[in-house]
Amino acid sequence: MAASHWGKRTLAYPIKGKETGYYVVEQFDADPTLLGELERAIKLDETVLRYLLVLNEGLAPVGASAEAPQRGSSRGAGIRGRRCPRGRRWTGS
Repeated sequence: MAASHWGKRTLAYPIKGKETGYYVVEQFDADPTLLGELERAIKLDETVLRYLLVLNEGLAPVGASAEAPQRGSSRGAGIRGRRCPRGRRWTGS
């Protein structure tokens, strides 16, 4: 298991009255049958504002890493300004 702590960041918009959040990226191996239980546990944790589980079906592309983007760099810039397509709603947490 590898964890990358991105630290405290300003959110793009307030979530549950919070304007900042602590970002963590974790990469781990698990039995696929346990992912439902993991997601349930995350949902029950009131300190978690948002989460995203992503299945990695192969090796990471060359040059890709789970490290925090540098402030002021273009790396990761699309995350903060991303908007939902017109007429659609984001789903999940």
